[in-house]
Amino acid sequence: MAFPEITNGHGPDVIIETAGAPGTALNAAQWVRKGGRAVIVGFSHQDQTLNFGRAHQGEKTVIASSATSTGGYRKAVDLIAQGAVNVKPLISALVPLDRGIEDGFERMLNQIKTSHRIFGRKWLVNPIHNQLTDKQSPIFTNYRKARVTKMPATLRTAPANP
Repeated sequence: MAFPEITNGHGPDVIIETAGAPGTALNAAQWVRKGGRAVIVGFSHQDQTLNFGRAHQGEKTVIASSATSTGGYRKAVDLIAQGAVNVKPLISALVPLDRGIEDGFERMLNQIKTSHRIFGRKWLVNPIHNQLTDKQSPIFTNYRKARVTKMPATLRTAPANP
């Protein structure tokens, strides 16, 4: 099932692409609504062709973000360990590591489904099949329709720290 079918022809306000699978960044840029924003956090080592005409015609914003650095993770963990950052409000449940897949993901998916029913605008994107799903990859999106035109360009990617 595709986004337009599920969302009555609307596109997302924002797509935050975190999978980094080949093609998912391009899909985010294509699927976001007119005037919407695609934030590309996931990193793919493959060249990808972005249609700038579509982005321009649709008044879309495509942002590349590296999320954080290794040093940033270390600092965050240290601050949490020192008690300088209170993360308790961010924790909805504690799940033993050996039950993380079964219990943790199932709990997360159930919360997402509940959230979808309440707000009606949260969806999951399957980066492998490039389709909307309710149990695949946790990338949340809101959808509205976007117009497209053809004007291809090539994005070449390289490791941030060669």
